[in-house]
Amino acid sequence: MAPRIQGSFEMWGYDQNTGDFREYATIDEWKNEITCKGAKRYLKEHLKKSLIDDFLPAYCSYIKSGSGFFALPRIIFPVIDFLGALYKGSNSSRNAYLFMRDYLGQVKREYTLYGDLIYYIYRHGLVHTQMPKIIKVKNTNIGWTITFDDVLHLNISPVGLKPFNVYLSPHQLFLDLCKAINIYISDFDDPTKRNDLLDKFKEGFIEMARVYDPNAHIRFRRFCQMGLQNLRQRI
Repeated sequence: MAPRIQGSFEMWGYDQNTGDFREYATIDEWKNEITCKGAKRYLKEHLKKSLIDDFLPAYCSYIKSGSGFFALPRIIFPVIDFLGALYKGSNSSRNAYLFMRDYLGQVKREYTLYGDLIYYIYRHGLVHTQMPKIIKVKNTNIGWTITFDDVLHLNISPVGLKPFNVYLSPHQLFLDLCKAINIYISDFDDPTKRNDLLDKFKEGFIEMARVYDPNAHIRFRRFCQMGLQNLRQRI
């Protein structure tokens, strides 16, 4: 899977008419073309389908062997990250949490109550430091448990029981996220929300799909100095 790069362009954007990606000469060309209908089509036919296609085969394989406890959440949380960017217009942990609170929270109230902790313990732990994080509240260590038992998802051990853990079922998180995406898609039909949602969707999408020029993006240029230098020698 790779973009079919043929020349100079500013964005590898989603074409709402074909349901596929293509080159856009300018970012404004894509922004002027995409509509609420196109955003909904992308969310349903590309983002949600990609989540399903990535997660379910892995889950079916891992559950048979009783493994994959760390791998499965790593499939899901980057999708939540990007949904936060689409929902609020930029990529940040705060926006990912807001998507969890506002949309996953409509699926289960616990995401509203504990979504920030779930994101910190599981997403940051697994992505940045290999395993979920342990936190301390009122001088009590709060651990984590990844389970294949969907009934235990988001359960928090009652006070007094040891260990005191926050439970996560990757499969139930996947099911809840699919429902949350459907709710998000339906909000594009709400005349009181659609314009703001579409504006934010465009800005968040651009963060993913734009062409990054080191001359225009200082952080990219500074971080990738060695790679850019060696790549220039091969072009």
